[in-house]
Amino acid sequence: MKLATSVAILLAILPAAVQGATNGNTLRCVEPDKVDYDKDYFPEKISPEFSKLWEMTYYKTYKILTNKFTDKKYALYQCGSVIPDRVREVVDDAWAVPLQDGLALSQPATVPQIEQLGVRRQIKGYIGNPYLSSPCMVTLGDEIDGDGSNIFQAFLNDTTKVDFITANPQVAILESSGAGNKTLNWNAYEENGNKATYEWHK
Repeated sequence: MKLATSVAILLAILPAAVQGATNGNTLRCVEPDKVDYDKDYFPEKISPEFSKLWEMTYYKTYKILTNKFTDKKYALYQCGSVIPDRVREVVDDAWAVPLQDGLALSQPATVPQIEQLGVRRQIKGYIGNPYLSSPCMVTLGDEIDGDGSNIFQAFLNDTTKVDFITANPQVAILESSGAGNKTLNWNAYEENGNKATYEWHK
């Protein structure tokens, strides 16, 4: 069940190369001086039919994801646009989408679902729990990017997590609870029934 928990969130925030170009939404950053604030940048919309614990509310250049289980709200705004101050004041966190700094995980069970989506390289960090056994993730942790840094940083603790967020200010850290510090809650395993649980795949 838990493998399904964050896919709806992921599909709402991942880059164009991940999602493809068929859903009608703008799948890349827009030049700031070319943003049309009267344009709907999210014409293809999702809504739950069975799930009771999340909802998405749409506006022209941003959308609000509500996790009803943890009572948290997140603004996902078109990359290149500016999110209104009044919106930022009422949400728990905000990200430009498509994400520019990838994802960080906190549970080993979330790794297979990311791999099944074909977006392993969007995982930039892993928080806490040392039981990370995916051979591909271990290999990814050994890779170095162009500036000599590790592409993937594993087993971040409270101190190194702060440094990691500073270096990746638009990262989304997927956790089942908590707020702030770029944390995005997902809780599909709290849903009642398979249809509701797997609807988080949207």
